[in-house]
Amino acid sequence: DTGRGEYVMHSGGVGKDRPYDAVGSPEGDIYIVGYTQSAVINWGGALMTKITEEGEDQNDDAGTAFQMGKVSSSTSEYQFFAVKLSTSEDAVMPWCMESCSLQENVANPIIKGDTCLIDNVCYDSGATAELFGRPCLVCNPGLTQTEWSFGPTVGVQDCFIGNICREDGEFLTYRESRRVTHTSLCQLCDPLESSTEWSVG
Repeated sequence: DTGRGEYVMHSGGVGKDRPYDAVGSPEGDIYIVGYTQSAVINWGGALMTKITEEGEDQNDDAGTAFQMGKVSSSTSEYQFFAVKLSTSEDAVMPWCMESCSLQENVANPIIKGDTCLIDNVCYDSGATAELFGRPCLVCNPGLTQTEWSFGPTVGVQDCFIGNICREDGEFLTYRESRRVTHTSLCQLCDPLESSTEWSVG
């Protein structure tokens, strides 16, 4: 009656998201339309959308390079999206969660051993973040059960720079436009020197 909304969950990606309209149906579903530059949009829980750009000159973002981990988390152009969020049924506890309690209105999950609960999605120990274009990150319950950890290749044959997995010897690139990409002559991934910053070769 007051017109005030109630926050129920976070949706979106790490790029620029521009929802233009949202309407509700008599059944309680929500329809949202807009534009985004996020390569991956998370709608809550395990529901996500991966956007793949097309173009013969594409060499980054969410296309073939996405599968290889050589990508940023944003697309080069705005992409239109239309999504339907259906009315939720009774909440189902993630399979890797043994229990969950509230402490000062903050969820405190008890997670099973040898599993991770990252962004409300369960992963077995050793699972990688390859789906998100980051194959050098893994679920390592020994370090943390709620965030991705560096995999065994980071610092040995890979770097993790700018939130992207880089191979040993890979040079820094800068994309001026969709067709023009500049490659550094001296800045490269040298995991033995630094696994999180560009090194000077």
